[in-house]
Amino acid sequence: MCCCVTRTSPYVLALFLSLLLPAAAGSGASLAGSQTPASAPAPALAGEWHITDRLGRFHTAVIRRQGAGFRIDGEGIHFELKGGGNEYSAEAPIDRATLVEAGVPAELVEEVVRRAVVRCTFSVHSDGATIDYTIHNPLIQFGRNEEGELVILDVVNGGASSGSGVLRRVPPLNRSLGDLHPDFRKKVDRWLKRLKEEKIQLVIGETYRSSERQARLYEKGRTLTGEVWAPAEVVTKALAGRSPHEWGLALDAYPAGGDGKPVYDVQSDAKMLEVMTRAAELADEEGIYWGGNFPGNFVDYPHFQDAGWRKIQARYPSGWQPSRPGASSH
Repeated sequence: MCCCVTRTSPYVLALFLSLLLPAAAGSGASLAGSQTPASAPAPALAGEWHITDRLGRFHTAVIRRQGAGFRIDGEGIHFELKGGGNEYSAEAPIDRATLVEAGVPAELVEEVVRRAVVRCTFSVHSDGATIDYTIHNPLIQFGRNEEGELVILDVVNGGASSGSGVLRRVPPLNRSLGDLHPDFRKKVDRWLKRLKEEKIQLVIGETYRSSERQARLYEKGRTLTGEVWAPAEVVTKALAGRSPHEWGLALDAYPAGGDGKPVYDVQSDAKMLEVMTRAAELADEEGIYWGGNFPGNFVDYPHFQDAGWRKIQARYPSGWQPSRPGASSH
Protein backbone atom coordinates (compact mmCIF):
# COMPACT_ATOMS: atom_id res chain seq x y z
CA MET A 1 0.00 0.00 0.00
CA CYS A 2 1.51 3.30 -1.02
CA CYS A 3 0.98 6.41 1.04
CA CYS A 4 1.32 10.04 0.06
CA VAL A 5 1.57 12.67 2.76
CA THR A 6 -0.02 16.10 2.38
CA ARG A 7 0.56 18.92 4.84
CA THR A 8 -2.34 21.29 5.04
CA SER A 9 -1.86 25.04 4.81
CA PRO A 10 -0.27 26.24 8.10
CA TYR A 11 -3.08 28.70 8.81
CA VAL A 12 -5.12 29.00 11.97
CA LEU A 13 -8.45 30.34 13.10
CA ALA A 14 -8.71 31.84 16.55
CA LEU A 15 -9.40 35.29 17.90
CA PHE A 16 -6.76 37.59 16.37
CA LEU A 17 -4.96 34.68 14.73
CA SER A 18 -7.92 34.28 12.43
CA LEU A 19 -6.67 37.50 10.89
CA LEU A 20 -2.96 36.89 11.31
CA LEU A 21 -3.26 34.13 8.73
CA PRO A 22 -6.63 34.73 7.07
CA ALA A 23 -6.53 32.21 4.23
CA ALA A 24 -7.95 29.47 6.43
CA ALA A 25 -10.96 31.44 7.59
CA GLY A 26 -13.66 29.33 9.16
CA SER A 27 -16.26 29.39 11.86
CA GLY A 28 -17.24 27.64 15.02
CA ALA A 29 -13.85 27.89 16.73
CA SER A 30 -13.80 26.76 20.34
CA LEU A 31 -11.63 28.89 22.62
CA ALA A 32 -10.67 28.70 26.25
CA GLY A 33 -8.78 31.28 28.28
CA SER A 34 -6.68 31.30 31.43
CA GLN A 35 -6.50 34.01 34.03
CA THR A 36 -3.78 36.61 33.72
CA PRO A 37 -1.35 37.45 36.55
CA ALA A 38 -2.10 40.78 38.23
CA SER A 39 1.25 42.09 37.02
CA ALA A 40 0.13 41.78 33.38
CA PRO A 41 -3.44 43.05 33.07
CA ALA A 42 -5.26 42.04 29.90
CA PRO A 43 -6.37 44.81 27.54
CA ALA A 44 -10.13 45.32 27.20
CA LEU A 45 -11.13 43.21 24.22
CA ALA A 46 -14.41 44.77 23.08
CA GLY A 47 -14.00 47.06 20.07
CA GLU A 48 -12.43 47.17 16.63
CA TRP A 49 -8.85 46.01 16.17
CA HIS A 50 -6.20 45.95 13.47
CA ILE A 51 -3.76 43.06 13.43
CA THR A 52 -0.87 42.34 11.07
CA ASP A 53 -0.32 38.99 9.42
CA ARG A 54 3.06 37.36 8.82
CA LEU A 55 3.57 39.63 5.76
CA GLY A 56 2.92 42.80 7.74
CA ARG A 57 -0.53 43.32 6.19
CA PHE A 58 -3.25 44.85 8.35
CA HIS A 59 -6.61 43.10 8.84
CA THR A 60 -9.66 44.08 10.87
CA ALA A 61 -11.47 42.21 13.63
CA VAL A 62 -14.47 43.47 15.60
CA ILE A 63 -15.00 42.04 19.09
CA ARG A 64 -18.33 42.44 20.86
CA ARG A 65 -19.59 41.27 24.23
CA GLN A 66 -21.99 38.36 23.99
CA GLY A 67 -23.39 37.14 27.27
CA ALA A 68 -20.50 36.33 29.59
CA GLY A 69 -18.05 36.05 26.69
CA PHE A 70 -17.23 37.72 23.38
CA ARG A 71 -18.05 37.35 19.71
CA ILE A 72 -15.39 37.82 17.04
CA ASP A 73 -16.32 39.06 13.55
CA GLY A 74 -13.60 39.55 10.96
CA GLU A 75 -13.04 39.09 7.26
CA GLY A 76 -15.08 35.91 6.86
CA ILE A 77 -14.52 35.00 10.52
CA HIS A 78 -17.41 34.59 12.96
CA PHE A 79 -17.02 32.71 16.25
CA GLU A 80 -17.29 32.95 19.99
CA LEU A 81 -14.52 33.58 22.50
CA LYS A 82 -14.82 32.06 25.95
CA GLY A 83 -12.62 32.74 28.94
CA GLY A 84 -10.42 35.77 29.58
CA GLY A 85 -6.95 37.03 30.34
CA ASN A 86 -3.94 37.26 28.03
CA GLU A 87 -3.38 33.57 27.32
CA TYR A 88 -5.62 31.72 24.87
CA SER A 89 -5.85 28.44 23.05
CA ALA A 90 -8.05 27.63 20.09
CA GLU A 91 -9.21 24.82 17.88
CA ALA A 92 -10.99 25.05 14.53
CA PRO A 93 -11.66 22.84 11.51
CA ILE A 94 -9.63 23.48 8.39
CA ASP A 95 -11.29 25.66 5.79
CA ARG A 96 -12.61 23.71 2.77
CA ALA A 97 -11.15 26.14 0.23
CA THR A 98 -7.73 25.79 1.84
CA LEU A 99 -7.95 21.99 1.54
CA VAL A 100 -8.82 22.19 -2.15
CA GLU A 101 -5.91 24.59 -2.74
CA ALA A 102 -3.61 22.16 -0.89
CA GLY A 103 -4.57 19.37 -3.31
CA VAL A 104 -6.88 17.31 -1.10
CA PRO A 105 -9.16 15.19 -3.35
CA ALA A 106 -12.68 16.61 -3.50
CA GLU A 107 -14.26 13.37 -2.30
CA LEU A 108 -12.21 13.49 0.92
CA VAL A 109 -12.63 17.17 1.81
CA GLU A 110 -15.62 16.66 4.14
CA GLU A 111 -13.91 13.83 6.00
CA VAL A 112 -10.78 15.91 6.47
CA VAL A 113 -12.90 18.77 7.84
CA ARG A 114 -14.41 16.37 10.38
CA ARG A 115 -11.13 14.85 11.49
CA ALA A 116 -8.37 17.44 11.06
CA VAL A 117 -8.17 20.36 13.47
CA VAL A 118 -5.78 23.30 13.55
CA ARG A 119 -4.67 24.16 17.09
CA CYS A 120 -2.94 27.24 18.36
CA THR A 121 -1.93 29.10 21.48
CA PHE A 122 -1.30 32.81 21.69
CA SER A 123 -0.77 35.57 24.21
CA VAL A 124 -1.67 39.25 24.10
CA HIS A 125 1.13 41.30 25.66
CA SER A 126 0.22 43.47 28.62
CA ASP A 127 0.98 46.55 26.49
CA GLY A 128 -1.97 45.53 24.32
CA ALA A 129 0.12 46.22 21.21
CA THR A 130 1.66 42.87 20.24
CA ILE A 131 0.86 39.17 20.32
CA ASP A 132 2.90 35.99 20.14
CA TYR A 133 1.45 32.82 18.68
CA THR A 134 2.26 29.18 18.05
CA ILE A 135 0.41 27.18 15.40
CA HIS A 136 0.14 23.40 15.56
CA ASN A 137 -0.51 22.03 12.09
CA PRO A 138 -2.15 18.66 11.39
CA LEU A 139 -0.42 16.24 9.01
CA ILE A 140 -2.89 14.24 6.95
CA GLN A 141 -1.72 10.89 5.62
CA PHE A 142 -3.46 9.45 2.55
CA GLY A 143 -3.29 5.99 1.07
CA ARG A 144 -5.35 3.43 -0.86
CA ASN A 145 -7.40 0.62 0.59
CA GLU A 146 -7.65 -2.91 -0.81
CA GLU A 147 -10.26 -1.74 -3.33
CA GLY A 148 -7.86 0.90 -4.59
CA GLU A 149 -9.89 3.76 -3.16
CA LEU A 150 -8.05 6.81 -1.81
CA VAL A 151 -8.63 7.10 1.94
CA ILE A 152 -7.31 8.94 4.97
CA LEU A 153 -4.92 6.72 6.88
CA ASP A 154 -4.23 8.98 9.83
CA VAL A 155 -4.19 12.56 11.10
CA VAL A 156 -1.22 13.37 13.31
CA ASN A 157 0.56 16.41 14.72
CA GLY A 158 2.62 17.90 11.93
CA GLY A 159 4.77 20.21 14.00
CA ALA A 160 4.48 23.80 15.13
CA SER A 161 5.43 27.26 13.90
CA SER A 162 5.62 30.49 15.87
CA GLY A 163 5.48 34.18 15.15
CA SER A 164 4.23 37.55 16.37
CA GLY A 165 1.95 40.32 15.18
CA VAL A 166 1.20 43.99 15.80
CA LEU A 167 -2.12 44.69 17.50
CA ARG A 168 -3.80 48.12 17.40
CA ARG A 169 -7.15 49.27 18.75
CA VAL A 170 -9.28 51.40 16.43
CA PRO A 171 -10.94 54.30 18.32
CA PRO A 172 -14.71 54.48 17.84
CA LEU A 173 -16.15 56.89 15.28
CA ASN A 174 -17.92 60.14 16.19
CA ARG A 175 -21.22 61.17 14.55
CA SER A 176 -21.87 64.32 16.59
CA LEU A 177 -22.47 67.51 14.61
CA GLY A 178 -21.71 69.33 17.85
CA ASP A 179 -18.07 68.26 17.54
CA LEU A 180 -17.57 70.01 14.20
CA HIS A 181 -15.50 73.20 14.07
CA PRO A 182 -17.91 76.12 14.66
CA ASP A 183 -17.04 77.76 11.32
CA PHE A 184 -17.84 74.57 9.44
CA ARG A 185 -20.86 73.83 11.60
CA LYS A 186 -22.52 77.07 10.46
CA LYS A 187 -22.14 76.02 6.82
CA VAL A 188 -23.39 72.52 7.59
CA ASP A 189 -26.48 73.84 9.38
CA ARG A 190 -27.40 75.97 6.37
CA TRP A 191 -26.79 73.03 4.05
CA LEU A 192 -28.88 70.62 6.09
CA LYS A 193 -31.73 73.15 6.16
CA ARG A 194 -31.71 73.33 2.36
CA LEU A 195 -31.58 69.54 2.10
CA LYS A 196 -34.66 69.33 4.31
CA GLU A 197 -36.47 71.85 2.13
CA GLU A 198 -35.83 69.62 -0.90
CA LYS A 199 -36.75 66.49 1.09
CA ILE A 200 -33.26 65.03 0.71
CA GLN A 201 -32.41 62.82 3.68
CA LEU A 202 -28.78 62.07 4.53
CA VAL A 203 -27.50 59.93 7.39
CA ILE A 204 -24.41 61.26 9.17
CA GLY A 205 -21.68 58.62 9.24
CA GLU A 206 -18.81 60.46 10.92
CA THR A 207 -17.78 63.98 11.89
CA TYR A 208 -14.73 64.85 14.00
CA ARG A 209 -12.00 62.22 13.90
CA SER A 210 -9.01 61.97 16.23
CA SER A 211 -5.53 61.66 14.79
CA GLU A 212 -5.26 58.17 16.30
CA ARG A 213 -8.38 57.03 14.47
CA GLN A 214 -7.12 58.64 11.25
CA ALA A 215 -3.91 56.64 11.58
CA ARG A 216 -5.88 53.41 12.03
CA LEU A 217 -8.11 54.13 9.01
CA TYR A 218 -5.02 54.78 6.89
CA GLU A 219 -3.83 51.26 7.72
CA LYS A 220 -6.83 49.62 6.05
CA GLY A 221 -5.67 47.79 2.94
CA ARG A 222 -2.03 48.65 3.67
CA THR A 223 1.02 47.08 5.29
CA LEU A 224 3.14 48.20 8.24
CA THR A 225 5.32 50.11 5.76
CA GLY A 226 2.34 51.86 4.17
CA GLU A 227 2.28 49.87 0.94
CA VAL A 228 -1.16 49.12 -0.53
CA TRP A 229 -1.86 45.38 -0.70
CA ALA A 230 -5.69 45.45 -0.94
CA PRO A 231 -6.81 48.50 -2.98
CA ALA A 232 -10.50 47.71 -2.46
CA GLU A 233 -10.07 48.10 1.32
CA VAL A 234 -8.33 51.50 1.22
CA VAL A 235 -10.66 54.11 2.72
CA THR A 236 -8.41 57.18 2.90
CA LYS A 237 -5.29 58.64 1.33
CA ALA A 238 -4.68 60.97 4.25
CA LEU A 239 -2.09 60.15 6.87
CA ALA A 240 -2.71 61.23 10.45
CA GLY A 241 -2.43 65.02 10.63
CA ARG A 242 -3.58 65.53 7.03
CA SER A 243 -7.33 65.00 7.14
CA PRO A 244 -9.87 67.84 7.62
CA HIS A 245 -11.79 65.47 9.89
CA GLU A 246 -9.08 66.00 12.50
CA TRP A 247 -10.00 69.69 12.72
CA GLY A 248 -13.74 69.10 12.67
CA LEU A 249 -13.83 70.46 9.13
CA ALA A 250 -15.30 67.43 7.35
CA LEU A 251 -18.08 64.92 7.71
CA ASP A 252 -19.19 61.73 6.00
CA ALA A 253 -22.86 61.33 5.06
CA TYR A 254 -24.86 58.75 3.14
CA PRO A 255 -28.22 58.96 1.36
CA ALA A 256 -31.06 57.30 3.26
CA GLY A 257 -32.85 54.39 1.64
CA GLY A 258 -36.59 53.77 1.82
CA ASP A 259 -36.18 52.29 5.30
CA GLY A 260 -34.26 55.33 6.52
CA LYS A 261 -31.00 53.39 6.77
CA PRO A 262 -27.83 54.62 5.02
CA VAL A 263 -27.04 53.38 1.53
CA TYR A 264 -23.27 52.84 1.44
CA ASP A 265 -22.78 51.67 -2.14
CA VAL A 266 -23.77 54.96 -3.76
CA GLN A 267 -21.90 54.52 -7.04
CA SER A 268 -23.83 51.33 -7.85
CA ASP A 269 -27.25 52.89 -7.32
CA ALA A 270 -28.21 55.45 -9.97
CA LYS A 271 -31.00 56.94 -7.85
CA MET A 272 -28.80 57.33 -4.78
CA LEU A 273 -25.99 58.81 -6.86
CA GLU A 274 -28.46 61.35 -8.21
CA VAL A 275 -29.45 62.23 -4.65
CA MET A 276 -25.83 62.68 -3.61
CA THR A 277 -25.06 64.77 -6.68
CA ARG A 278 -27.90 67.16 -5.84
CA ALA A 279 -26.81 67.27 -2.20
CA ALA A 280 -23.31 68.12 -3.41
CA GLU A 281 -24.63 70.97 -5.56
CA LEU A 282 -26.33 72.48 -2.53
CA ALA A 283 -23.21 71.91 -0.43
CA ASP A 284 -21.07 73.73 -2.96
CA GLU A 285 -23.31 76.78 -2.69
CA GLU A 286 -22.61 76.82 1.05
CA GLY A 287 -18.82 76.55 0.71
CA ILE A 288 -18.67 72.78 1.24
CA TYR A 289 -16.62 70.61 -1.13
CA TRP A 290 -17.76 67.09 -2.09
CA GLY A 291 -15.35 64.16 -2.12
CA GLY A 292 -17.14 62.85 -5.20
CA ASN A 293 -15.32 65.59 -7.10
CA PHE A 294 -11.84 64.66 -5.89
CA PRO A 295 -9.39 64.64 -8.83
CA GLY A 296 -7.77 61.39 -9.93
CA ASN A 297 -9.11 57.87 -9.49
CA PHE A 298 -9.86 58.10 -5.76
CA VAL A 299 -13.31 59.54 -5.14
CA ASP A 300 -14.99 59.61 -1.75
CA TYR A 301 -18.75 59.86 -2.25
CA PRO A 302 -19.80 60.27 1.40
CA HIS A 303 -17.12 62.88 2.16
CA PHE A 304 -17.92 66.59 2.53
CA GLN A 305 -15.33 69.11 3.73
CA ASP A 306 -15.04 72.84 4.27
CA ALA A 307 -13.87 74.30 0.95
CA GLY A 308 -11.43 76.51 2.83
CA TRP A 309 -10.37 74.00 5.45
CA ARG A 310 -6.64 74.54 5.03
CA LYS A 311 -6.93 78.25 5.91
CA ILE A 312 -8.83 77.35 9.08
CA GLN A 313 -6.38 74.55 9.87
CA ALA A 314 -3.49 77.04 9.71
CA ARG A 315 -4.96 78.81 12.75
CA TYR A 316 -4.32 75.71 14.85
CA PRO A 317 -0.67 74.64 14.37
CA SER A 318 -0.89 72.37 17.43
CA GLY A 319 -4.09 70.69 16.29
CA TRP A 320 -7.74 71.07 17.25
CA GLN A 321 -10.23 69.26 19.46
CA PRO A 322 -13.95 69.77 20.02
CA SER A 323 -14.86 71.98 22.98
CA ARG A 324 -16.61 69.83 25.57
CA PRO A 325 -16.25 69.17 29.30
CA GLY A 326 -12.73 67.91 29.82
CA ALA A 327 -11.58 68.90 26.34
CA SER A 328 -10.72 72.17 24.67
CA SER A 329 -9.70 73.61 21.32
CA HIS A 330 -6.02 74.45 21.14
